[in-house]
Amino acid sequence: MAVIIIGIALSCTPKTYLILKTDTDIKAILPAAAENTFTIQWQHSVEKELWEEFFKVKEDAIYIEGTRFKTFGAGVPSSAGNDTYIKDGWVHMVGIDRKIGDELRVRTGKTTAHKFIAGEQSIDMAEPGASYIIETRTMPVVQAWSQKLLLVLR
Repeated sequence: MAVIIIGIALSCTPKTYLILKTDTDIKAILPAAAENTFTIQWQHSVEKELWEEFFKVKEDAIYIEGTRFKTFGAGVPSSAGNDTYIKDGWVHMVGIDRKIGDELRVRTGKTTAHKFIAGEQSIDMAEPGASYIIETRTMPVVQAWSQKLLLVLR
């Protein structure tokens, strides 16, 4: 009986999750442990080079930590964060540590091939012109499980 009570209590305990969704569809629900990181990768629509932005979840909010890209273009600052350097053909800007909030919106293009990368998981954000939302949400474990189950059943 004690095991059942502990199980119920743990399933009702709120935890923070990282959710990738569109306006109409949830794509992924991932635990957002402290210092959890993820990357948004895409191909620049004009330069045709890969760009990556690195994010961290802390204090239930999303922070941009750094970026890397192959070439400077219009609108790119000459430096951001604590350090800018070139390594292996990439310009790295690190130590940005700028709070985005509990939601990040990404608009995809026809040729940008956006990806959401978290750990070993890579999810295509392939719907051209879609608005993808990456958000942190605190909810009971059982609610997250039920939403994950709905993802699997689709």
